Amino acid sequence: MAFSYAKLEVYQEHLLYLNWLGHVLLLHLKGVDTATANQISRAAKSIGANLAEGTGQWLPGNKVRYYRYAHGSASECAAHMDTLKAMGTVDPETLEGWKEAIERINRIGVWVHNLVKKTEARAEGQQRSRRPPSERY
Repeated sequence: MAFSYAKLEVYQEHLLYLNWLGHVLLLHLKGVDTATANQISRAAKSIGANLAEGTGQWLPGNKVRYYRYAHGSASECAAHMDTLKAMGTVDPETLEGWKEAIERINRIGVWVHNLVKKTEARAEGQQRSRRPPSERY
């Protein structure tokens, strides 16, 4: 039986990003910029860990907190990719998959943002239904 987080499309997209990133770190950044390579690797792994943690939470507020952490980690990955490009550590024109990776990390950010909004809306709907009828609207 698969855990519920593994069924999320955003989690699967995250795994594709990790696969690409592992290839880039191993073949193109090995020993070049170890600090940034370490940071982007940690941020990328954090996306999946926080998605998993969020889906495992029962309370909507806790879910949202972990989803926001995942969103922040996706933003951090994008920023590290910008750093690698700006510093000349990588050449996006010749590095296979760079453009797709940027698009993928942006999609992940949007998906996680939508998870936050849906979770917040669901929580608001649950709170509204618990109120006495005179206080619902």
